[in-house]
Amino acid sequence: MAEEKTTTSKKPKRNYRRDKPWDNDSIDHWKIEEWNEDMMPAPLTEESSFATLFPQYREKYLREVWPSVTRALKKVGINCELDLVEGSMTVRTSRKTTDPYIIIKARDLIKLLARSIPVTQALKILQDDMQCDIIKIGGKTIFLNPFLYWRRIDQNTNRWLREPGQIAELQIKTNRNRFYPEADWESLNNDQKALKDGTIEMFLKTLELISTFHPDLNSGQLLEVERKIIISKKYSFEQWVQQSFVKRANAQLREKRKFERIKFVSRWKEWLSLEETHKALLPAIIMIFVSSFIGWSAGISQNSCNPYFEDSLKSKI
Repeated sequence: MAEEKTTTSKKPKRNYRRDKPWDNDSIDHWKIEEWNEDMMPAPLTEESSFATLFPQYREKYLREVWPSVTRALKKVGINCELDLVEGSMTVRTSRKTTDPYIIIKARDLIKLLARSIPVTQALKILQDDMQCDIIKIGGKTIFLNPFLYWRRIDQNTNRWLREPGQIAELQIKTNRNRFYPEADWESLNNDQKALKDGTIEMFLKTLELISTFHPDLNSGQLLEVERKIIISKKYSFEQWVQQSFVKRANAQLREKRKFERIKFVSRWKEWLSLEETHKALLPAIIMIFVSSFIGWSAGISQNSCNPYFEDSLKSKI
């Protein structure tokens, strides 16, 4: 005799599964909030410091640019020291430090300066929306930020890197699943597709620059570089592409307005140069000149007969 087993549906235990205020689709979890000094009213209780060595050939350049580095770090409450004897750079927090993460930014700054990055580019790492990643593969330092290679590329390559739309659309579409395997391209609108396609273009340009300046990397090492770029640079590339789209739209708007102004002025010049216009405007100009002369003459004659200052003197008396 078979026994019938009754299965009871177990309800999931939701005793500790409460709704979190940050589990909301309206919140952008990738947005970088600007740091405000009021967020940390009390100073840091402990001092944090980082130091890095620099090669001897960088000593002359660092000695020249160190005052600008000191001024930039002083604004964010970081003390810095350049030791030419030991060949090292040191950064440390102070009582005026209001951002606890700025010491990490200062550490990245001295690392970039020690690796032949110009000071104008290296100081950008202090911004909230700027990040840098330095990896070592095969004993070589590889920059994941493509703009750090600007000193080693010519003007045409720099323009190719910064201007979107330099890679064929077919090549970008074939690499969509490579860099965005999680994206549902059918449900995206045109603006979202354009943003992701521009980011894919930046990925391809960055990998091409790295393979050009590091030809000794094998396929496995390039794959490791690509994986790190996708993990650490996707959001920053999207932000940069968004800003480039805004700049290009503003430039196109300025060009359009400039063209409309030139067109408006040229139409007026063309209209004024016509003989029919001269014939129509000449009587009007003569009439305006004659009426102005008659009014001026009448005013002068009236003032000469009865001056204004005499009436004012009589009224005072």
